[in-house]
Amino acid sequence: MRISVKTIGIYCASLAGMQEAFLHHLWRTKKVGPQFTSTAGHNIHVQKYGTLNLIGGPDFNDGLVSIDGQSWAGRIEMHLRSSDWDRHGHTGDPEYDNVILHVVWEHDKEITLPTGQVLPVIALKGTIDPIVLERYLELYSAQQGKFIPCEQHIAGVDDFVVDNWMERMLLERLESRQDRINRYLQHFKGDWEAVLFTLLLRSMGTKVNAESFELLAMSTPIKVIRKLRNNLMDLEALLLGQAGLLEAERSDATYTLWRDNYKRLAHMHDLRPVLVAPRFSGLRPPNFPTIRLSQLAAVYHGNETLFSSLMLSRKLKHMRAFFAHQASSTWDSRFNFPKNAATHTPDAITSSTPKTVVDEQHASIQGAGAPVAVNPKKLTTAFIDLLIINTIVPLQFAYARSQGRDDLERAIGILSDMKAESNTIIKKFNSCRPGMVDNAFKSQAALQLKKEYCSELRCLDCAIGNSILRAGQ
Repeated sequence: MRISVKTIGIYCASLAGMQEAFLHHLWRTKKVGPQFTSTAGHNIHVQKYGTLNLIGGPDFNDGLVSIDGQSWAGRIEMHLRSSDWDRHGHTGDPEYDNVILHVVWEHDKEITLPTGQVLPVIALKGTIDPIVLERYLELYSAQQGKFIPCEQHIAGVDDFVVDNWMERMLLERLESRQDRINRYLQHFKGDWEAVLFTLLLRSMGTKVNAESFELLAMSTPIKVIRKLRNNLMDLEALLLGQAGLLEAERSDATYTLWRDNYKRLAHMHDLRPVLVAPRFSGLRPPNFPTIRLSQLAAVYHGNETLFSSLMLSRKLKHMRAFFAHQASSTWDSRFNFPKNAATHTPDAITSSTPKTVVDEQHASIQGAGAPVAVNPKKLTTAFIDLLIINTIVPLQFAYARSQGRDDLERAIGILSDMKAESNTIIKKFNSCRPGMVDNAFKSQAALQLKKEYCSELRCLDCAIGNSILRAGQ
């Protein structure tokens, strides 16, 4: 067996790179023992390794060991060094009075219990398979330019392990979204339609305007949305006005009509616009708040029972149909309101004009709202899919949980029918393990894996990391 120099360094000499979590992992997964010789020369047989304690107190509960033939039941504590017992303040702490065994990496001090008995110690240094140590060191060493700790090994992990772990990651991601949904539900006193409205607005705002659009939702009672959903002009005026986009005086006829309507609605329902108006800078014109709010108004205008219909839906094509709407015709030839000052008139846009030129001309008039070629502002399939991924699927999951049902399989089915999101993280996962992320189910799982495990170096809590360590044995 060929052992690298760096492994010999860890194996024989130092504590560099070692963590108590690794000792917990070795003990919990029974990668060491059950036969040991204590630092005092006693024969120790571990009959029960115990259960990992996730709250305060010694690391493992309900252990059972035999020391020179005599059985001892109680708790087991772990440290990198024996002297950490004092360093962590365990001396004199009654929680630690019934510890029966001290498992350490390196023994450097005898510990005496209140009974006068010297605490038995097992030192693991020098007993671990050096290949397992090398794999552990590779996973936990922060090397410059590493995308994930296991990038050199993940391609060799069994498909069954990866697929099951990705399902677990999706579940964790949906549960984390559920926490936010539950906070909204508490704020809105159990009104699920208000939660949907808020989540949709956040998603429609994208990263730039998510918080501003959330404030808009919080300041706009869902009962007013329900009341106005059959009147598109009023509904659009309400959203634009609440967003603070109808404050200025402009000569445009439609703008003036919306502004007058909003004043009437605000007086009738005692409404105030948000204090922080949404931003236009940094956005491509199709993502301008004017366009997104108009599109959302059309979605609510076109769906009398939006929440209940979405919660019952199991087919991607049906879910997409609920959002197959476009901004009102006012926006067919503009992206923003016109300014009263003279505006730049772009070159004529035709069907043969390159897309890059069109985008540049749209951007050049973003503040002026000058007319461009007629172009209905439909919600694209790609954007609708983002709404489904980030809003509808998590809401379906949370709603099912509130009804006592587990709807993970529905979420997997819907997301599996959608393309994977395209970003740097997904591309790098597929570079490390070709084909690992090939749909939205896998891309959502991969994002959770990267954020909560890889970036936090939680390799010992990860099934993929554990598989890589096992492969080193």
